[in-house]
Amino acid sequence: MWRRSCSSQDPFPLSPRSRTVEAVNHSFISNYLRFMPAPSGSWTGHCIFGSTYSCRSRKGLYWHSFKQVTHTLLNRSDLATELRTMIVPGFTSPNSTTLRKSIPFHDDMEALLGEWSSVGTPVLWCGSVLLGIVFCKLVYDISQALSPVIFPIYNKLTKSEKVEWDNRAFSTAHALISSGISFYLLYICDLFRESAPYGPIMFRGSILSQFGLGFSCGYFIADMGIMIVFYPMLGGYEFLLHHLVSTLACILGVHSGHCHFYMYIVLLSECTTPFINLRWYLTMTGLKDSDAYFYNGAFTAFLWLLARVINFLHCFYHLYSHFDQAMQVHTVGFIFLLISPTSLGMMNFFWFYKIMQAMVRTLSRKQAP
Repeated sequence: MWRRSCSSQDPFPLSPRSRTVEAVNHSFISNYLRFMPAPSGSWTGHCIFGSTYSCRSRKGLYWHSFKQVTHTLLNRSDLATELRTMIVPGFTSPNSTTLRKSIPFHDDMEALLGEWSSVGTPVLWCGSVLLGIVFCKLVYDISQALSPVIFPIYNKLTKSEKVEWDNRAFSTAHALISSGISFYLLYICDLFRESAPYGPIMFRGSILSQFGLGFSCGYFIADMGIMIVFYPMLGGYEFLLHHLVSTLACILGVHSGHCHFYMYIVLLSECTTPFINLRWYLTMTGLKDSDAYFYNGAFTAFLWLLARVINFLHCFYHLYSHFDQAMQVHTVGFIFLLISPTSLGMMNFFWFYKIMQAMVRTLSRKQAP
């Protein structure tokens, strides 16, 4: 399918395994695919290694570039160094040129704070994370104080059940806020609209999108902390791993200002969390056989289909159609961009299958004489 059209000086011949790691081009982050119609009607692309290839379809060009990137990531000896230098320069000098500028976030910060924008940016990062942690602790304490008064059944719960009750309270509060911000950014404001004059969608960010990611990062840190304190009462190592990956993804998104669109697609799926928690509350209060429990389960299944199945399919399609922009993201962000939505999407598909099985069993019991 591919026909080679590069010069004899190409540093990566058809058998890249024979090359050493030192042959990898260190301008890896800044280089990207540039598509142009070939005279024959095929597509010609300049891959990240400087080679020029042409193929019959844009899909083939994406796939070949993905294989080249994967090979490079697996053989890069400086990946750990880049992971270190990626975080440090941004905090010591927010105007660092190690990462591409986020639009319109950096412009808005400069317009708002002027020469103080270099100080205001890390303050916004750290402040939003701290606010998320404090918010979770505040809701947890309020739940501890009010639940015994509003719900008499709370006093009859075991210690572990009370901890989970209060933990689900701030989980629900965060889900309402994060999904609300996600819906606004994705479908109401023009930040992520293709026609908006903010450049490539992969590098768009705003003050609100930065704040939202920092706030969610604070939630994941707070939730991970309480899970460690009461381990394994609130979940095993798989939940800790999930929260750790989510925390790192939020930190990368806040620091770089990249890939906010995809991160908010993932955060939008939090809209199912309040109804999942409501199902647990109804079970604890002895209302598992009530109509409220049944209708909540049916609505949860419908919402799961929209937010965690169809929404993620849209995410995958959008990432595929904008893969040329994804190739421009810094290495660590590119790895997270490929791994995080895919792994979460597979989990969501699996759990949707389990939810539908449970719905079928419930309907069968209700129809039984």
